[in-house]
Amino acid sequence: MNIPTEIIQDFEINVKKVVDGLLAGKFRSRNLGGSPEFAGHRPYVEGDDIRRIDWRVFARKQRLYTKLFTSETEAPLILIYDDSPSMKLWNKDRTSSLIAGMLFYVSNKMNARFGLFTLSGIYVPLDKGYSHLLRCYYTLQNSRSKDSEFLKIVLTLLSNINKRIIFAVISDFAFDYQMIQKGLNLLAKNGDLVVIQVMSGEEWNFKYDGKTLVDAETRERIRIPPNSRDMQRERIRNWAKGVRNLTFQVGGRYGLIFSDAPFHKEALKVMEIMEVV
Repeated sequence: MNIPTEIIQDFEINVKKVVDGLLAGKFRSRNLGGSPEFAGHRPYVEGDDIRRIDWRVFARKQRLYTKLFTSETEAPLILIYDDSPSMKLWNKDRTSSLIAGMLFYVSNKMNARFGLFTLSGIYVPLDKGYSHLLRCYYTLQNSRSKDSEFLKIVLTLLSNINKRIIFAVISDFAFDYQMIQKGLNLLAKNGDLVVIQVMSGEEWNFKYDGKTLVDAETRERIRIPPNSRDMQRERIRNWAKGVRNLTFQVGGRYGLIFSDAPFHKEALKVMEIMEVV
């Protein structure tokens, strides 16, 4: 694949240069069973190995918890990238592509394999190398999804994966709540889950009282009632809190980043979540 020069320049100036200034470590997979070092607990979910249930904790709390263990071995990374229309609002797609490029770059620096799966169904299989990195980066720059069937994409992806892996999801999560819940649960059962929710300050600090907004995916016109700013703001923040709680419930890692914040600051957040720095 011939990668346009402007894509290569964009990556090297806006991703590589920033990441080189921040990078100081490597990915650490938290796959179960890879090391005898105990790392903590998470609530038991159906399908977990019952041999990893901590019965002492059950005796104290009357709830089932699964033991987690760390592994210092490198793990392949699959990035699940949201290219649905809502991501084009408030520059969320641009920030997401830079964060995705950062994760590809760090994986490549650590000589770990990585791949890409978009909500539009584009799959770039696991591989390594700088040319593969640029291919992934170019692909997500040009992908566009017409729908938001998150669960369907997760099921399709898992049908192509036969080993435990790091799944990093980058999205604003403007999906049906039950769809998110089922999708994250499946990913966590089959790998090490990292969720990066992308929002904007415009959303977080909602102030569109009395205005008419257009849904980016359905094109539906939505009238915002007057004097509803606080209610809308609370609804949006509760949605983000819900995604965070769902992630934690299945033992995943969660981070919230903002599209209108300086990229190097948001990149550092993600590196800390990924346990890179």
